[in-house]
Amino acid sequence: MRKILLLVILAGASLQSAVSQGSPTPIQTTTRLVAIFADLNYELFQSIQKHDAATFDRLVGQDFELRTPSEPDNPKSREDWQQLEFGRPLQSFGISQMAVRGLRDDVASVSFVLEEKRGTAIGSQKSFVVQAWTREGESWTCQEAYVSPIAPSAKPGPMRDRRPSGKD
Repeated sequence: MRKILLLVILAGASLQSAVSQGSPTPIQTTTRLVAIFADLNYELFQSIQKHDAATFDRLVGQDFELRTPSEPDNPKSREDWQQLEFGRPLQSFGISQMAVRGLRDDVASVSFVLEEKRGTAIGSQKSFVVQAWTREGESWTCQEAYVSPIAPSAKPGPMRDRRPSGKD
């Protein structure tokens, strides 16, 4: 009995210590909408990767428009986006930091960070993506996307010790 009590006290103390120190990263709970749209976007980018026109057609609306900061007044149509995407080999992709807001039962706004590795290019490109999805019955289709490349962050150089100049 004493051993069990001691274990409970030690576990509580270590839990309290961990809570008071704070967690280095917040724990994220996946919501129902995030799970749905993570799956839909996984299907969408997998269709691009595999050049699967049937899945792409099912997930992307006929009146779809893609907007980018480089050409904000010249959106790409669904056909232009499909041709562009299918023309560039997509080796791998990843989706992170997704947030979904259900505006109504049949409209949702989705945002996330997309990381893509294309063809023989070294490294990967990250973009911030915002999409508008609509639902008819049980099917969701992407109607609009805004894609903005994320510039690689400049990493600070190593800290060096230096002698005081007396002028600081």
